[in-house]
Amino acid sequence: MKDGVAGLQDCLSDKFLPVKSNGAANPQVYGGAFKPTVTPSATKLCVGKNVVLSATAPGAKSYRWLKNGTPISGGENGSLTVEWRKGCEADTYQAITIATVDGVDAEGEVSASVMVENLIAPFVISIR
Repeated sequence: MKDGVAGLQDCLSDKFLPVKSNGAANPQVYGGAFKPTVTPSATKLCVGKNVVLSATAPGAKSYRWLKNGTPISGGENGSLTVEWRKGCEADTYQAITIATVDGVDAEGEVSASVMVENLIAPFVISIR
């Protein structure tokens, strides 16, 4: 709390990061320090394979994931496993940091988008 405003002190930059209120139900932390980094930045999946997306951000209590802009379940610990799906499709994934500010869970900023592309199954034609 600084001057009556809830927030976090970023030890790296020494900046105070206040909580932006979207009403009592959905506070958000902003200021860049809590924007997660997701790796790998993009990937292509072959048949039967999967990839683990990892989100990291200082001060994170947990994470929330978005697929094509829609919230999905899983990955609260920062790791989300994405499995190959039939068809040649591409999806984008983003992570949001959840941090505790003055006893309240607050969302951080949304990460950059990560593209996961499903490659079509190869097929073999045999002529005899």
